[in-house]
Amino acid sequence: MSSHCNRLVKVGLFVVVMAVAQNARGEILNFTAYLDSHCANHGSPGTGSGTFTLDTATGDFNYNISYENLSSNEMFSHIHGPIPLMGWCVDAGGGGIIVSLPNGTPKIGSTTLTPTQQQELIAGSYHVNIHTTINSTSEIAGAILLVGTPVPAVSEWGVVVMALLTIGAGTVVFRRARAAA
Repeated sequence: MSSHCNRLVKVGLFVVVMAVAQNARGEILNFTAYLDSHCANHGSPGTGSGTFTLDTATGDFNYNISYENLSSNEMFSHIHGPIPLMGWCVDAGGGGIIVSLPNGTPKIGSTTLTPTQQQELIAGSYHVNIHTTINSTSEIAGAILLVGTPVPAVSEWGVVVMALLTIGAGTVVFRRARAAA
């Protein structure tokens, strides 16, 4: 391959990298929650945990929540907010219902959050609350807290632009190499 073709390949790769960088409109944020009865102060042996992701470009919010050892059958569960944290505790009865969760464990699903809801989530004002027949206001609950380092998210347009630029750069390299032969 000639040095001219090598330069074209390098320029093509640079353009692709720049296109992806310019089209990274959001971030993937990771969250976690630890659920227990500490704040409700009724001594339930129940515990739980959850992992969550938020794509700030699209508002896609994914959750995976599980629990064990509840004192009675689950009645319903929700993600509530916004409400300020009180130390590590949340007001288990406070805040509106943001997401109604399916009964059972694990709870795996997704929803779309508005930009305002995204900011409330990032600020730490959302929590998970599991209600049971014995503890109908809250068996176990826990704040959803941001963890780790955000990961850049690439928009669909970024992927399309990257694909078109790759095809275009490949075509130019192929034609130049063919013409030089």
